[in-house]
Amino acid sequence: ATQGVQSYRHLPVTSLIVALQLGRILSDVRVPLFQQGLRAAEVRAGGGLASVGAVVLMSVCLITGTSVPAVALDEAGPPAHRYSAGAVRFLRENPPAGPIFNALTYGGQLIRALPEMPVFIDDRFGLYGEQFVQDYIAAVSKPDERLHALFDRWGIETAVVIPNSASDRYLSSEAQWTERYRDSAACIYGRK
Repeated sequence: ATQGVQSYRHLPVTSLIVALQLGRILSDVRVPLFQQGLRAAEVRAGGGLASVGAVVLMSVCLITGTSVPAVALDEAGPPAHRYSAGAVRFLRENPPAGPIFNALTYGGQLIRALPEMPVFIDDRFGLYGEQFVQDYIAAVSKPDERLHALFDRWGIETAVVIPNSASDRYLSSEAQWTERYRDSAACIYGRK
């Protein structure tokens, strides 16, 4: 449930979990609004009526295409020390010609902000396979030895990395890469 607060894409799952737990809690609490017969039915169903109601409501929203925006996400935005609105704006205004490489922490943010731009990796490791994730970790752990080979293998021309990270230091020292954008949360390099 805490991931629903941390990431927009986890909100549907979080709401389902909260609905299930809320049904169980309400079935054990004496709430004057509930009739005794309804409360007894909730107890027998183990909170199932609230759960079924939540599933039906979520299904209706999905079928009709109704979106439920995250409260204040678009007004306030995510924390500035972990998210770069400037980097997103730069990528939107200067779309890369080929695939991009991104630090793991930027995957979900880029998916949400730029859905048309495929990311290299995000926190859904099951989608990528064990070998791919191991190759990514090895490359960012020792960029001097492995990052160039990873970029060549995947045809990477643009990289979005964490400032002052090993990847940032490596790319800034490479003659064939140039810094195209930098702020306190992200830096973008392009291959010359």
